[in-house]
Amino acid sequence: MNINGVKVGGSDIVVIAGPCAVESREQLFETARSVKESGANILRGGAFKPRSSPYNFQGLGEDGLKLLAL
Repeated sequence: MNINGVKVGGSDIVVIAGPCAVESREQLFETARSVKESGANILRGGAFKPRSSPYNFQGLGEDGLKLLAL
């Protein structure tokens, strides 16, 4: 499988890193820079964060998806 030029599933080791949940543009971009500088290949991040309590952070939803698409 090829994900934006990164071969996944072959003999090379692929490192995917990032936040459990995208909380803000600043957090995502700072994390992306750190992930890249650390040598990871793919940035990950959750846009939706299901929780048992509706009062806890649930993720940015569609806004998070838009940030991840940048």
